[in-house]
Amino acid sequence: MAVGKRAWQQIRVPIVVLLGIAWAMPAETSPLFESDSVLGVRISGPFQPLVNNRAEGEREYFPFQLQVDGAAVPVRIRVRGHSRVRVCEFPPLRLNFSVSETDATVFSGQDKLKLVTHCR
Repeated sequence: MAVGKRAWQQIRVPIVVLLGIAWAMPAETSPLFESDSVLGVRISGPFQPLVNNRAEGEREYFPFQLQVDGAAVPVRIRVRGHSRVRVCEFPPLRLNFSVSETDATVFSGQDKLKLVTHCR
């Protein structure tokens, strides 16, 4: 029993030090979340078929263009959600980016994002 207690005492300090280092390291952030300023975007594409695609089950993605800071980024968008998709005039959306298309934009490193706007 004394050997186990001694081993625990020897390993306890390195574990605490490693946990402290890991906690103190800053998490890598995406350029999208580095600032809390308003980001002006314009989304262009077939909104009527998108909004009408509310049936439960596998929802279809539609091709759109997202314009931000003078750059046009291709994005696929589909309707998402459960309650708001039935209640809201404009449903919540899921944006699906091609990672290779977002390299030089504020969306660099993003794959999928949720977008919720007005309901009624």
